Amino acid sequence: MRIAEGFEPCIFRHFMVYGWHPDAYYYLNGEKRMLPWRSMIRRCVNGEDIEIYGDTSRKRELLYIKDFSAAVVRAADTDICGIFNLPGYKPYTLDEMVDGIIAAFGTEHTRKIPRPDMPDTPQILLSHKKSRDVLGWTPKWTWDEACKDMKKESMENPIELMWGKNDPLDING
Repeated sequence: MRIAEGFEPCIFRHFMVYGWHPDAYYYLNGEKRMLPWRSMIRRCVNGEDIEIYGDTSRKRELLYIKDFSAAVVRAADTDICGIFNLPGYKPYTLDEMVDGIIAAFGTEHTRKIPRPDMPDTPQILLSHKKSRDVLGWTPKWTWDEACKDMKKESMENPIELMWGKNDPLDING
């Protein structure tokens, strides 16, 4: 598929790309909201408990920004075009996702509080067969390692000149 002379598109499908950014908010229908996973980090930093809604065994793809960036670079360095799924390192349960956040950002007081009475989170799974076999890309960052790296970046803030300072409520030493 060629859109314009010399340009062949490479389209990536992914659920959510995780990575540290000083701004923990997004907008939905014009309303400012905190990213749910950043809310969990903030609760950890403050030594608060984290409630986990619904079935904690439901899985989702957790794609780290550095894996996403590697896919973009890989596509740019090749003549390969197409539509590719970009899953994370492996599907993680909601329980495992929260464990990674607590291990990196939590205090000795942070606990998980299951809330099976609340609605389930979506279970979203992607195959990476085509991105691996055709594009030659596979994710490298496990969720635990990604959380540790986000913690490091939250403290060092290497993109401060571009994006600004971290919210002091989101970091701990």
